[in-house]
Amino acid sequence: MIFIIKTYFIGKYRSFHHSNNCFVVLMFCNRLIGFWDNPGADPDRFHPVKRILINFSFMYATLEVISVTMAIRTTGFNENVGSLFLVIARQFCLAIWCSLAFNRQGLKEIWVYLLSVQQDAVDDSRHKYIRFVNWFTLMFLILNLLPLMVWVINGQIGSPLSIFGSPWLDRLNTVFYPAAVFLITLMLCYAIIMTLSIMSAFTLEFRLLGMDFQQIFEEVEPHGEIIVQRWINLEKSFGRCVERHQTLLSLTDSFRQLLKTNFLIQLVVNFCLIVLHFSVYVLMQRHEVSGFAFSAFAVIALMMNMLLYGFLCDQLEEQVLSINHQLYCSGWTDKMIYSRAFDRRYKNLRQTMLIVMERTQKKVGFTCGNFFEMSLVTCRKVLSFTYTVVAVLTSVLE
Repeated sequence: MIFIIKTYFIGKYRSFHHSNNCFVVLMFCNRLIGFWDNPGADPDRFHPVKRILINFSFMYATLEVISVTMAIRTTGFNENVGSLFLVIARQFCLAIWCSLAFNRQGLKEIWVYLLSVQQDAVDDSRHKYIRFVNWFTLMFLILNLLPLMVWVINGQIGSPLSIFGSPWLDRLNTVFYPAAVFLITLMLCYAIIMTLSIMSAFTLEFRLLGMDFQQIFEEVEPHGEIIVQRWINLEKSFGRCVERHQTLLSLTDSFRQLLKTNFLIQLVVNFCLIVLHFSVYVLMQRHEVSGFAFSAFAVIALMMNMLLYGFLCDQLEEQVLSINHQLYCSGWTDKMIYSRAFDRRYKNLRQTMLIVMERTQKKVGFTCGNFFEMSLVTCRKVLSFTYTVVAVLTSVLE
């Protein structure tokens, strides 16, 4: 029995470690709470379970809103501060998931394209980056879910359903509450992992595209006449790279449009949750060590998530811009000697190259609902403003 389990986990580890795409964790979450079906999988196999889990999460969250409203009317606001905060936090998690679910069709088209590109073109440089993204997303998922499981196992509850005073409901809630909290947290992680994985895939493709652009001219002899066949091969290779570049830019622009609302919600939610965490900590008195430890970890996780989004946007912008630098440094002006025999081809290729270099100067321009630019600088400014608000609230509440 132990040998079978060991063999199973070793096989899963090798499959994960040597995967040909950076969407392994995302595809796993798809089966539980995702709004897509994995390509090549039998949708009927997971649809019933997925629908039950998603509907259960929304129904439980709705019931919590009703019960916490009744509890506040019955026993007052101060007695239900902790429960109210946890209920609001779970509603925010669902809001982030829903903001992506509304655009699931467009996001799926982008995801399927990137998945097919990575599966069809496997090489060492791509695999090394894919391995890093997969392990990073797995660690991200574990670090977000593990403290929550410890919190639930230790009996730290925050469900206001006890207001109904039903013994059978309390018994059911001992099972339903951990399941609902786990699923809602997993939905939040799924939304973050989906954005993280797609942006990482875009960054990888632009990086490899820049290397391919540069490699085209490395095969051209610096001095010597270019024969007709070599010109044909050069035009075909450059044309394929230009086509990839146009496709990636088009998909990136669509991705930017689809994420505008989500980025705005993310910033607002992270800001509100950080402020609420500190406010609840002050109101609930600071002698609750376990509650303080969980709140501290949650605040750190929220800040890291916010900074991660800004970092990924900056990395993608940098890779898009780097194509211009790689083309400029490819030495094509020295290797492509002008001659009258290939005058038209030389001018066409040079014009196309200049168009590509000019296009890379334009930023992708990720925004938060067209109000703010989504970048690491913006996230730092939001955290700085959050610190100011927290300092003011702390002085007032104390």
